[in-house]
Amino acid sequence: MARDYLQRALAIIEELDPNSLTFGAILGSLGVVASDQGDLSAARDYTQRALAIHEKLVPNSRAVTSSLNNLGNLARDQGDLSAARDYLQRALAIGEKLAPDSAGVSISLNNLGTVARRQGDPGRVNDFETT
Repeated sequence: MARDYLQRALAIIEELDPNSLTFGAILGSLGVVASDQGDLSAARDYTQRALAIHEKLVPNSRAVTSSLNNLGNLARDQGDLSAARDYLQRALAIGEKLAPDSAGVSISLNNLGTVARRQGDPGRVNDFETT
Protein backbone atom coordinates (compact mmCIF):
# COMPACT_ATOMS: atom_id res chain seq x y z
CA MET A 1 0.00 0.00 0.00
CA ALA A 2 2.81 2.46 0.86
CA ARG A 3 4.45 1.86 -2.48
CA ASP A 4 1.17 2.54 -4.28
CA TYR A 5 0.72 5.85 -2.49
CA LEU A 6 4.29 6.89 -3.19
CA GLN A 7 4.04 5.97 -6.86
CA ARG A 8 0.89 8.08 -7.15
CA ALA A 9 2.66 10.97 -5.44
CA LEU A 10 5.65 10.53 -7.76
CA ALA A 11 3.42 10.66 -10.84
CA ILE A 12 1.85 13.91 -9.66
CA ILE A 13 5.08 15.69 -8.78
CA GLU A 14 6.75 14.41 -11.94
CA GLU A 15 4.14 16.35 -13.92
CA LEU A 16 4.56 19.46 -11.79
CA ASP A 17 8.34 19.59 -11.21
CA PRO A 18 10.51 16.52 -11.83
CA ASN A 19 13.63 18.44 -10.80
CA SER A 20 12.47 19.34 -7.31
CA LEU A 21 13.55 18.28 -3.86
CA THR A 22 10.06 16.85 -3.39
CA PHE A 23 10.56 14.57 -6.38
CA GLY A 24 13.91 13.46 -4.95
CA ALA A 25 12.40 12.84 -1.53
CA ILE A 26 9.61 10.69 -2.96
CA LEU A 27 12.14 8.71 -5.00
CA GLY A 28 14.15 8.16 -1.82
CA SER A 29 11.07 6.98 0.04
CA LEU A 30 10.21 4.61 -2.80
CA GLY A 31 13.73 3.24 -2.56
CA VAL A 32 13.32 2.50 1.13
CA VAL A 33 9.93 0.85 0.62
CA ALA A 34 11.20 -1.24 -2.32
CA SER A 35 14.14 -2.35 -0.17
CA ASP A 36 11.82 -3.26 2.70
CA GLN A 37 9.83 -5.36 0.23
CA GLY A 38 12.97 -7.14 -0.97
CA ASP A 39 13.00 -5.51 -4.40
CA LEU A 40 16.63 -4.42 -4.20
CA SER A 41 16.96 -3.69 -7.92
CA ALA A 42 14.07 -1.21 -7.87
CA ALA A 43 15.34 0.19 -4.57
CA ARG A 44 18.72 0.88 -6.11
CA ASP A 45 17.16 2.53 -9.19
CA TYR A 46 14.93 4.80 -7.11
CA THR A 47 17.74 5.71 -4.74
CA GLN A 48 20.22 6.46 -7.53
CA ARG A 49 17.66 8.76 -9.13
CA ALA A 50 17.09 10.47 -5.78
CA LEU A 51 20.85 10.90 -5.31
CA ALA A 52 21.24 12.50 -8.74
CA ILE A 53 18.53 15.05 -7.95
CA HIS A 54 19.89 15.77 -4.47
CA GLU A 55 23.46 16.18 -5.75
CA LYS A 56 22.24 18.60 -8.41
CA LEU A 57 20.00 20.71 -6.17
CA VAL A 58 21.60 20.49 -2.72
CA PRO A 59 25.13 19.09 -3.00
CA ASN A 60 26.86 18.28 0.27
CA SER A 61 23.59 18.06 2.17
CA ARG A 62 21.85 15.67 4.52
CA ALA A 63 19.69 14.55 1.59
CA VAL A 64 22.84 13.47 -0.29
CA THR A 65 24.29 11.63 2.72
CA SER A 66 20.98 9.85 3.27
CA SER A 67 20.89 8.67 -0.35
CA LEU A 68 24.54 7.59 -0.18
CA ASN A 69 23.94 5.67 3.06
CA ASN A 70 20.91 3.95 1.52
CA LEU A 71 22.89 3.03 -1.61
CA GLY A 72 25.71 1.74 0.58
CA ASN A 73 23.32 -0.45 2.53
CA LEU A 74 21.72 -1.73 -0.69
CA ALA A 75 25.14 -2.57 -2.15
CA ARG A 76 26.01 -4.33 1.12
CA ASP A 77 22.78 -6.33 1.03
CA GLN A 78 23.51 -7.32 -2.57
CA GLY A 79 26.98 -8.49 -1.56
CA ASP A 80 28.94 -5.69 -3.27
CA LEU A 81 30.97 -4.68 -0.23
CA SER A 82 33.46 -2.60 -2.22
CA ALA A 83 30.69 -0.41 -3.67
CA ALA A 84 29.05 -0.26 -0.24
CA ARG A 85 32.26 1.04 1.31
CA ASP A 86 32.63 3.66 -1.45
CA TYR A 87 29.10 5.01 -0.99
CA LEU A 88 29.40 5.02 2.78
CA GLN A 89 32.78 6.75 2.77
CA ARG A 90 31.34 9.47 0.54
CA ALA A 91 28.42 9.86 2.95
CA LEU A 92 30.80 10.06 5.90
CA ALA A 93 33.02 12.67 4.24
CA ILE A 94 30.04 14.93 3.52
CA GLY A 95 28.53 14.36 6.96
CA GLU A 96 31.79 15.23 8.71
CA LYS A 97 31.93 18.52 6.79
CA LEU A 98 28.32 19.34 7.70
CA ALA A 99 28.34 18.37 11.37
CA PRO A 100 31.14 16.13 12.67
CA ASP A 101 29.30 15.15 15.85
CA SER A 102 25.91 14.48 14.27
CA ALA A 103 23.63 11.47 14.18
CA GLY A 104 24.24 11.30 10.41
CA VAL A 105 27.96 10.79 10.95
CA SER A 106 27.21 8.13 13.56
CA ILE A 107 24.95 6.30 11.07
CA SER A 108 27.63 6.38 8.36
CA LEU A 109 30.26 5.11 10.80
CA ASN A 110 27.97 2.33 11.97
CA ASN A 111 27.21 1.31 8.39
CA LEU A 112 30.93 1.33 7.54
CA GLY A 113 31.58 -0.82 10.61
CA THR A 114 28.99 -3.32 9.41
CA VAL A 115 30.66 -3.50 6.00
CA ALA A 116 34.08 -3.93 7.63
CA ARG A 117 32.73 -6.76 9.76
CA ARG A 118 31.28 -8.48 6.71
CA GLN A 119 34.63 -8.11 4.99
CA GLY A 120 36.17 -10.06 7.85
CA ASP A 121 37.24 -7.29 10.22
CA PRO A 122 37.14 -9.00 13.65
CA GLY A 123 37.16 -5.65 15.45
CA ARG A 124 33.46 -5.17 14.76
CA VAL A 125 31.50 -6.68 17.64
CA ASN A 126 28.20 -4.81 17.56
CA ASP A 127 25.53 -6.30 15.31
CA PHE A 128 23.36 -3.17 15.40
CA GLU A 129 22.63 -2.02 11.87
CA THR A 130 20.67 0.99 10.65
CA THR A 131 19.83 2.77 7.44
